[in-house]
Amino acid sequence: MNITVKPALYAIILALFIVATGCQEQQSPTTDKRARLVANQNLQLKKQLQEKDREIQRQKDLVTECQATMEAQQQQHERAAIGMVGIMKSLMEKQQQPDN
Repeated sequence: MNITVKPALYAIILALFIVATGCQEQQSPTTDKRARLVANQNLQLKKQLQEKDREIQRQKDLVTECQATMEAQQQQHERAAIGMVGIMKSLMEKQQQPDN
């Protein structure tokens, strides 16, 4: 009986090995397809991230430019205000002087 059990046991082990190997081959194309999809998504996300980084840099540059413009305009307004105060002062002084 021992002799008949060994071939049956070998046959079962061989059948399990064949089934396991066959299942792996069937899963390989699906796994490859999934890996390609994930890789493609990763590339798209990297491109989107790079574009967002460029947009952020453009916005930062725009903020810097706006701040510089605002500062220049503020200095110009301060100079104009000082000039206006000077004009007002001279007008008031002229009004206070007696007419000759």
